[in-house]
Amino acid sequence: ATMAQIAERAGVAVGTLYNRFADRDALINFLIAERRADLLRKLDEAVLAHEAGGFREQLVAFFTTLFTHLDEHRPFLKLVFSQEVGTKEGREQMGRVMFERLESLIKRGQKEKLLRRDADHFYAMSLLGSCKGIMHRETLGLPPLAPAAAARALVGLFFDGAGREER
Repeated sequence: ATMAQIAERAGVAVGTLYNRFADRDALINFLIAERRADLLRKLDEAVLAHEAGGFREQLVAFFTTLFTHLDEHRPFLKLVFSQEVGTKEGREQMGRVMFERLESLIKRGQKEKLLRRDADHFYAMSLLGSCKGIMHRETLGLPPLAPAAAARALVGLFFDGAGREER
């Protein structure tokens, strides 16, 4: 979209946009930063709100919040994830921040003796990788999952695995 199209959709004059943003990329980078900050705030609030419920409940709340945010901003985030907008540095920084938040949660799981030691940081990496897979279901022709269902499926796989119990 051009700045003129963006201004029209926002109901403001083009000059108003240019008073605040040098160009379309500056506007988009601002929007990305705002959405990222909003997501991180929501994730922190969700984890804190479920603190009494224990590690598993916090992990479900974390991913439910993440998938809800992604669902709410799906068209915009498709552009971001396709690398058509935003910066590589911004995407990498957000990946590190998400990794750090998951690592913090995982430490709680270890403290509660629900998880083994993870010297190679595999748990947070596998959760992030699985999360990305869930976000890309549509590219495989699969329907999107509701945020809460996706979160429960991801956490269930993390805790219980995919294998059957031996009989």
